[in-house]
Amino acid sequence: YMPKYHRDGELAPRDVVSKFSVDEMIRTKSSHVFLDVRHLGERKLKRRFPKIYRKCLSYGIDITKQQIPVSPVAHYMCGGIKIDLNGKTSINRLFALGEVSCSGIHGADRLASNSLTEGLVFASQIAKSLRQCRLSMPDTLIPELKKIRYKIPVRRLQKIMWEKVGILRNEGGLTVALNEISSMINDIEARLDDYFDPELNEFRLMLITSMLITNAALNRKESRGTHFYTDYPDRDDRNWLKHIIQNKEGIRLS
Repeated sequence: YMPKYHRDGELAPRDVVSKFSVDEMIRTKSSHVFLDVRHLGERKLKRRFPKIYRKCLSYGIDITKQQIPVSPVAHYMCGGIKIDLNGKTSINRLFALGEVSCSGIHGADRLASNSLTEGLVFASQIAKSLRQCRLSMPDTLIPELKKIRYKIPVRRLQKIMWEKVGILRNEGGLTVALNEISSMINDIEARLDDYFDPELNEFRLMLITSMLITNAALNRKESRGTHFYTDYPDRDDRNWLKHIIQNKEGIRLS
């Protein structure tokens, strides 16, 4: 199906293939599309892709004879945490590196060569900075640890982020997602008032990250790179060739 959407067909950029794969899944009311590699021949497939061949075979799919059901998934980050040239964030003693960072090396999409540059350059810079950091812990009270009997709704958060903040986004879905995430954050923080539970706090941080992603997506009224906003399907350099900066004080454009 890809040749009807893009001149490069299946070799189009990954975000383009993902978007139109989801379009096809919606159109055909299916949970997957198919990857067909049978034309490569049994001998070549077994030699070049032995692990994939064995893995698919464990699910009852012989890729030399059958099509492979596939679906887009989230498998990498694309920026977010603003850093300086030494990998430092605005939070003392917190550094960010690679795909989760906003360094200025990668833009609206993430390419393999960007990751290589960040790994070589910023890893070295952070290593130099860490040598200058004091290793002693600050004088703070250690919170009382207690296991809270609470079923952490990770799957609910995953469902919200995939369905409302996934490859295809719209204002209604993003607003619903933001409200649900905010509600969960309030519930979690109320439970953490008296005791500190590591697993619950980790989930709280997942929720905060999800809230920041959703809020940024809701505010960017255009489509750019991996951000495809169905209400605003076109790229708008005149108004949106800029970063959305979020911190505790609020949100601004830069």
